[in-house]
Amino acid sequence: MPIRHDFEAIDTQLDGMTAANQQLLGVKEAMESELARWASHWDGTAFTQATTWSRHVTSSLDQVIGASGRYIEKARLANADMRAQEVSNTALWA
Repeated sequence: MPIRHDFEAIDTQLDGMTAANQQLLGVKEAMESELARWASHWDGTAFTQATTWSRHVTSSLDQVIGASGRYIEKARLANADMRAQEVSNTALWA
């Protein structure tokens, strides 16, 4: 029995991951915007703590979005390669 992959379902899942990355990017941008808006109201320790925490969170989001984007890119290539290999194998056995 041949192994079959649902290439369309894999693409759909990867599209969903791409959409989630876009949402995370929106959250990051909103957080940066809020920080810029509120930063002028803080001073001293409060300013330092708020900006340090916010920059840590946005930096972490950047790393997550970047890693996820690289994973999605590799997964799309792998899915396309498997699809092409299945077509090639099917032609050999036909």
